[in-house]
Amino acid sequence: MMRFCSILTLAGIGLAPQALSCAEAKPADATVHQEAQAAAGLVVTLDLELPYGEGPDTLGFSPPGEEREALGPNAIEVREDGTILLSDPVRRKVFAVRIDSSGSPTIEVAGPLAPRPAAKSGGVPTKTRTVKTSGESGEIVFSDGGAERRVAVSAGGPLASLHLVGVDRRGRAFVVLERFRVLGGTAVDREVLVVEASGGLVARAPLPEAPLVRPLTELYLTPDGVLWRVAAGAGSVRVERFEVKP
Repeated sequence: MMRFCSILTLAGIGLAPQALSCAEAKPADATVHQEAQAAAGLVVTLDLELPYGEGPDTLGFSPPGEEREALGPNAIEVREDGTILLSDPVRRKVFAVRIDSSGSPTIEVAGPLAPRPAAKSGGVPTKTRTVKTSGESGEIVFSDGGAERRVAVSAGGPLASLHLVGVDRRGRAFVVLERFRVLGGTAVDREVLVVEASGGLVARAPLPEAPLVRPLTELYLTPDGVLWRVAAGAGSVRVERFEVKP
């Protein structure tokens, strides 16, 4: 039973931006500029809408109230066999979603939800991380046990955050860049960047605004470089699969 709860018990890698001290500051080895053209596309290859239900073995949703946020499926993990795991704090269960050869999903209960779920990012074990270094730029710091390599990311405007989702087997970092639309405002534009240690921009794709339900793990990266997203709305849960395509 515990194997079904791995989504809820393993901490993510590099999910929070980290500050660099002045002593650590070093010039970047390469820079990704906001206007840079990507070598490939990051495209949606699967888009599922999973409706909520009324029974205990169906995905649940609790609408927001005066003093509470909306609650619904808020974390995603994908197994090697392609099974999608969704954590549901409303039902207090983990649901397994499987896609058949026709592309149709089936949903069943995989196990109970752990009392204190933690986010998990996926990818391969790595020391790669992201840091916010100024009001308009950040860095991806690649480390494989040898010398670190730093790739600067220029946001082209006020940078809200630079968030590492994970690194795939090819050493490509999948990063969420959030940029304030207006300096001093709170609204942000979001996009995913796929960046190589050489500084090359592999792919990029815009992300919608944050989902109605605050996610623990909105994005999950598989070791082979497939990015998954979960977004719970008022009527259903949306699950998307992104792949790098030429």
